[in-house]
Amino acid sequence: NQFGCNLRINIGAYGGTAEASIPPHDWTLRADLTNDGKVDFEDFAEQARSMMEDESPRRGDLKRDGSPDMGDLALLTEEWLGQTSWCEP
Repeated sequence: NQFGCNLRINIGAYGGTAEASIPPHDWTLRADLTNDGKVDFEDFAEQARSMMEDESPRRGDLKRDGSPDMGDLALLTEEWLGQTSWCEP
């Protein structure tokens, strides 16, 4: 799934499926690991922690390939300082 985790719970007929968890456009950023509506140093810190963890799944695995690495960090930098439509400045 190329989209971020949705902050809403989908309890519809197809709840829990990949399609049901796709957030509306501009609702989330894939690299917003702290789910606060923006990509900033808190997300970078979470990414660094994730790269050092041994448990699975790891939140910083933005590519969804099983292991957070420099490619995932590159994805975080692509969304750096981005904000969602619902984020309060």
